[in-house]
Amino acid sequence: PRWMAPALQVLRPKKRLPVSAWAEANRILPDTNAVAGPWRNALTPYLIEIMDAFSDDVIEQIILVKATQMGGTSAMENAASVSAMVLTTESLVADIPEKAAPAPAPAPDMY
Repeated sequence: PRWMAPALQVLRPKKRLPVSAWAEANRILPDTNAVAGPWRNALTPYLIEIMDAFSDDVIEQIILVKATQMGGTSAMENAASVSAMVLTTESLVADIPEKAAPAPAPAPDMY
């Protein structure tokens, strides 16, 4: 249908953001966190490079060694949130079935 392509464009990511930029634009920390409300990279600038490593196509392995209560879990949640969103959106857009060609007319001698 003609409406499907525009509808799917809504699901397609507008642009690829690094994890840190996505988190600052979209992540809301719950009231149970020490600092609730919108994610702010300014509070944990040491996590920006770690989060952005998840967006880098060249990096194949990330090992995070950190002290407790340093925001590492939240950084991993940010990366997982972006990954889930991208994988879901790409699979929705990529799984559009091709229109099947119309069946050929039966041969006249088949009747």
